[in-house]
Amino acid sequence: RPQRSTLFPYTTLFRSGALAPIELNWDGEIDGLELRGVSFDKIEFAADWSAPEFQLKHLRLEQQGGTLEAAGSVHVGTRQTEASATMNLDVRALEPLLTPKTVRWLSQYGWAQPPQAEASVRLILPEWTKARPDWRNEVLPTLRLEGHVEAGPASFRGLQADAVDLRFTYTNRVWHLPELVATRPEGKLEFSYTEDTITRDYHFHGRSRIDPQALRPLLDSKAHRAFDLFQFPTPPQVTGDVRGRWRARERTDIQAQLEATRFTFRGEPIDELSAALHFTNLFLSATEVQLRTGEESVIAPGVGFRLEDQVLFLTNATARRSEERRVGKECRSRW
Repeated sequence: RPQRSTLFPYTTLFRSGALAPIELNWDGEIDGLELRGVSFDKIEFAADWSAPEFQLKHLRLEQQGGTLEAAGSVHVGTRQTEASATMNLDVRALEPLLTPKTVRWLSQYGWAQPPQAEASVRLILPEWTKARPDWRNEVLPTLRLEGHVEAGPASFRGLQADAVDLRFTYTNRVWHLPELVATRPEGKLEFSYTEDTITRDYHFHGRSRIDPQALRPLLDSKAHRAFDLFQFPTPPQVTGDVRGRWRARERTDIQAQLEATRFTFRGEPIDELSAALHFTNLFLSATEVQLRTGEESVIAPGVGFRLEDQVLFLTNATARRSEERRVGKECRSRW
């Protein structure tokens, strides 16, 4: 009797060469299949075996008007595995087949219609005879994944978008989203993202032309207090970087360039504002600040705002009204 493993009980038949002289081809079609509480309207498949490779030539699942189509291969000798797939079925209907962690991750997202997705994957499976393969340390380093997703309307933790388009890759245990575009009525949010899954370090680089109030669902109550000070009828233009480490908020560092027109701060109208921003440890600093309201303006080489107690710091600010005047070397004001 062949030695069993948890990965594939009968792989010794392939590895021993017993099936090498044999070529197998099979296909099938199943209507109305239920698998662990998930119903499929139709399943079609075709596969073949020709030593030393097994090929899934075609797999098609149909469910509630959506489809998943896939193909792949496994080289028994090298354990090299490749697969590709396209889908537009609603993955939320597959929850009974998913792990609790995957279900929690999916719960962050919402959509009116299932996203259109395509992906390809390459990896090397563990030794066939290992009863308990070390997937994290043996398989993950070999995983290569890339794909494309389009959706809309869609949401992420309450942040709404009319359309979302993103591309992604995973290689050497690093996630990379070279381009994500979320479109809203007032403008677009575009960014790239990189995360090292070992250290949990991340880096966002992007630009935004959306209303900052749209980001409120993603932020905590302390950040809400800062957002409440501003109203932007015309969305500002923001370009910048966010770096940090997940679950280590003290390492979060934000640097951005801000250009804003026709907004209010604490109810006071402002025509134009430009500044280079830096946020860390709940302290927002800005350099090269230029602000104008009508014929009045303020130029400040340095401005700081401490969110914890809402204290504003100005350094060498110059205000222009009917005549230019020096506000002072440094002044502080509690809001």
